[in-house]
Amino acid sequence: MRPDTGFPARIICFFLLLVFVPRTVSGFPGLPEPRAGAFPLCLPLDIPLFAAGAGLTVSALFFSDSGAEWDGVQYDPGSLPAFDRPFAHAYSFGLDAAGDVLLGISMAAPLSLLAFAPEEWLPVSVMYAETLLLANGIKETLKNAVRRPRPFMYADNPPRRDVESGDFLRSFPSGHTTMAFASAAFFSYTFAEYFPESPWRWPVVAGSFAFAAATAGLRIASANHFPTDVLAGALIGSAAGFLVPFSHTVMRKNCGENKTGSVSVSFSPCGTSVRLCW
Repeated sequence: MRPDTGFPARIICFFLLLVFVPRTVSGFPGLPEPRAGAFPLCLPLDIPLFAAGAGLTVSALFFSDSGAEWDGVQYDPGSLPAFDRPFAHAYSFGLDAAGDVLLGISMAAPLSLLAFAPEEWLPVSVMYAETLLLANGIKETLKNAVRRPRPFMYADNPPRRDVESGDFLRSFPSGHTTMAFASAAFFSYTFAEYFPESPWRWPVVAGSFAFAAATAGLRIASANHFPTDVLAGALIGSAAGFLVPFSHTVMRKNCGENKTGSVSVSFSPCGTSVRLCW
């Protein structure tokens, strides 16, 4: 089993590579044109958001529990809160792997906006990067600060790789749940803003949060997290996924196209142009 940061980190790297791949899509059939300028980029907003997420993510690396050691004594389930106690059980590799798959689907879903609204690729890419960095930075900081043992440490035969890597003390909050709900909230909000009249708005919301909830359920079932871990992750992720795009809609009047602090990119057969208003 991998540390909680491994799988999300690879998804983030894959996403960041997509930002620099030339666009090959020209829209998505069956959807109206997206509302242009729904999320203007704004340097006075985007720089602090990106810096906060990157700063938390990087700083958390220096305080990780990679060197933590287990003394070999099974943890006592009686020390757990009553609400979490029934969920202290043996680890399941199969359910853990299934949770990884659902997390990948959840985090890849917002990338469909690059096809639904290809002309809006830059704000979508920047905001999604900010969302993932912020959610990841917060949950990693909390994991290092709380150092809560995972549920499988209260049962026999905890997974050896987690014990040797120190990952067994990273239960709170659930990283998979945080990132899945951050992606779900981001996709739901941005899709609704780009296509306010589309009948697909509610299916997008329901589907996104259904995958996120299923990811959370598998984290509990696989004995990686307690219910309180996934509840905290759901709150953190949903807050990050909502607040990042919402803050851009708040700044729409003050930082729209050709206004101070705005950034725009346009393409033509002759090349790419970047406009920065400051």
